[in-house]
Amino acid sequence: MEALIDGYTKIIGSDQRSFSDRVAFALEITVLAVKLWDHWPKSQYLFKAFSASLSVWTQVVQRLAKKNNCAELRLLFLRGGTQSGKCYEVGHGGVATGCNTASIDLKPLTRYVMSKHKNWGMHLLFELIKHGSKVEGLSQKEGDTPLHFAVENTLQTGWVDLLEYLFQRVYKTSAERNPTDRFGDSLFHVVAKTPCPFQFTQVIVNILKKYRVDPTRMNRHGQKPLELAVTNEVHSLLHGTVVEWERSNWTGQQTPPQQFSPPQHQHQQQFSPPPLQQQPRFPYNTGNVSKFNLKQNCLRNFCKSHLNNHPPPSVTKETLKKTKKQTH
Repeated sequence: MEALIDGYTKIIGSDQRSFSDRVAFALEITVLAVKLWDHWPKSQYLFKAFSASLSVWTQVVQRLAKKNNCAELRLLFLRGGTQSGKCYEVGHGGVATGCNTASIDLKPLTRYVMSKHKNWGMHLLFELIKHGSKVEGLSQKEGDTPLHFAVENTLQTGWVDLLEYLFQRVYKTSAERNPTDRFGDSLFHVVAKTPCPFQFTQVIVNILKKYRVDPTRMNRHGQKPLELAVTNEVHSLLHGTVVEWERSNWTGQQTPPQQFSPPQHQHQQQFSPPPLQQQPRFPYNTGNVSKFNLKQNCLRNFCKSHLNNHPPPSVTKETLKKTKKQTH
């Protein structure tokens, strides 16, 4: 390993052959470092001090990916090192940080990683995606989506970085965040019917709620996620999620019914009855009779008093009685 590192520094030239020699030397140094990493501590120091251009590491990564050399890829991306004068700590980068991985097909690599290196394989896939690999390669089952794959992995490990990245950077619309698999199952269906530690279920449900994933959609069999819950705890958790979802949709998208109120025109005036005119009250009429009846009563009283006080001389008592009857 020391000889290879020393020989790399002696490669001179900028032609294609010199570039190929640098790639070959860097590839052999990487393979040896993986073999000696846990057996010869000096190998770790030598590899982290080794410096190559980003274009050289890009070619090394592509060759390793074709052979499914996941341990070597992990060393380049996650085991620390120096790149472009910047030092990376273990777990936060490596000598290949910044190279382009768009040409790497993740499907075979994902299948190999999930069968051989589950404990750190997802971290490697996550780094490759951040460096340009297409997320479609994560889908291992026909009809599944990368989101379904990420949800299943989170339920098994509790690690949420990949799922958060997909929601933030790749799937941004409501339609994209509510996909279905070949059975018509949504992300909440996967959560409901997958046995796993309950704390992992809580973590994934909180993330799905955060990114507005619908918990009420039915699959092709007409089943909602709540109907497929594997335990009572999961059922209660999903029930509360459904209640929150329905309440937020009501307050956010609909307006509660209001009482009907007739439209008010701008120049329309409210009707008010005219004020009542107070009827004149006369001292002679305590019964509030009409003017006609009042005049008739006054005339009758005047005739009575005049006849009684000034009877005509030729009028007898009998004639006066007749006159009174006629007057009445």
